[in-house]
Amino acid sequence: MSVQYQATVTAAAATALIYTGPGLLFGLQLGTDSTNDPTITVYDNITNSGTELLPTTIFEADYQGLNGFCCSYGKKFIIGLYIEITCAGSVAVALDWRAL
Repeated sequence: MSVQYQATVTAAAATALIYTGPGLLFGLQLGTDSTNDPTITVYDNITNSGTELLPTTIFEADYQGLNGFCCSYGKKFIIGLYIEITCAGSVAVALDWRAL
């Protein structure tokens, strides 16, 4: 018997509260303007503080294609899912997550 999950994909181009409540974060993918390196932190919270699910990371904007991270088993969050994005240019982030 295989186990499947139905992930929600949420797009963000700026700092945002994605979800309030418990869930699992499976990863994120991002695309940039190829010039400006975005700095991204993902928190288990409803604001930019508390437990970091993805510690502050600078992603190289000049990588070809998409950049990001993947966590096949899911990183559990309890309070909520909050993403902080800092970038001088444009960035698009897709978060893969599921509510519990």
